[in-house]
Amino acid sequence: MTGVTRIGEGLVLGKRANDVTDGGIWEFAPSGGVQRLPIEHQILTEATEELGVSVDSLSIGSPVALFVDSSAFTADLIIPLRVNLSVAHFVSTFVPGEYERVEVVRAGQVEAFLNHNSADLSAVTPFISGLIDEGKLGIFQ
Repeated sequence: MTGVTRIGEGLVLGKRANDVTDGGIWEFAPSGGVQRLPIEHQILTEATEELGVSVDSLSIGSPVALFVDSSAFTADLIIPLRVNLSVAHFVSTFVPGEYERVEVVRAGQVEAFLNHNSADLSAVTPFISGLIDEGKLGIFQ
């Protein structure tokens, strides 16, 4: 599953640390496998572990899409999240772990960011970018 996390007017993208699966890859964050249900609990766990935000600062939307990568035999549930913190606070308190780095990219700059990092994107990232462009995530309404 992948969370598309909004903070202020930006979206969180993380660069996975080199010592974890898919190291060096940029993706919408948080991201992870489903290890427990309900799915809302799992995405909250991923957000707190990977982004360092507390459950109290998160709002979860309903899943909006399913991405299937037949070449990797994976399926990815796309879930919008909102972090109720300032961008400055989030960035200043982020501690590298599964992500060596995070960026909060303004909505109008996501495409340029992805184009600049196109060689290092997860398979689901361009799909999510398309959903954002089409207004299907509803995270900026």
